Amino acid sequence: MTTQNVPLSDHGREYVAAVVKSGEAKDAAEVVDFALRKMEADRRARDTKVEAFRDAVRTGLDDLDNDRLTAVAVDDLPSFIDGLSPRLSEGTPGQ
Repeated sequence: MTTQNVPLSDHGREYVAAVVKSGEAKDAAEVVDFALRKMEADRRARDTKVEAFRDAVRTGLDDLDNDRLTAVAVDDLPSFIDGLSPRLSEGTPGQ
């Protein structure tokens, strides 16, 4: 393991000390390593969500380009939603 000195704020030093004192980590290096792994996992999760959102937008734009959307007035929305389930079970969602 390579040693690297990193300045911490007062809050950071207090938090690291509290985590070590609680036994959640054996030393400051373990706290920092855990925090970095958590940040990496959070970034991967965020990137996955962003890609899923992009895919949904692409699908929506494709549906728009290919006239696979149904315009529904706000007042008609409850009855439209109620009618979705039978239409889907019949395999005719676009009619």
